[in-house]
Amino acid sequence: PLVSKEEQRENLRSAIQRLNDMMKESSRALNFSMDETTDRVVITVKNANTGEVVRQIPDATFLRVSHNLENLKGVLLNKST
Repeated sequence: PLVSKEEQRENLRSAIQRLNDMMKESSRALNFSMDETTDRVVITVKNANTGEVVRQIPDATFLRVSHNLENLKGVLLNKST
């Protein structure tokens, strides 16, 4: 049986929440989230003492470019129809 895109997203959200819960229990400053625009998992590593983001995968610049491309797709599709 095929799983709908919304079911896939919900499964991913659930898995992300479980990973975040596991990281809290182990006192690590690692956070998992989902970028809703690109449907990509984002991993953020923070300094546990300061809360400063040490690393993000994919990085913030890549996500901004991806968001801009998604917006551009919408503009191009709207103009061609």
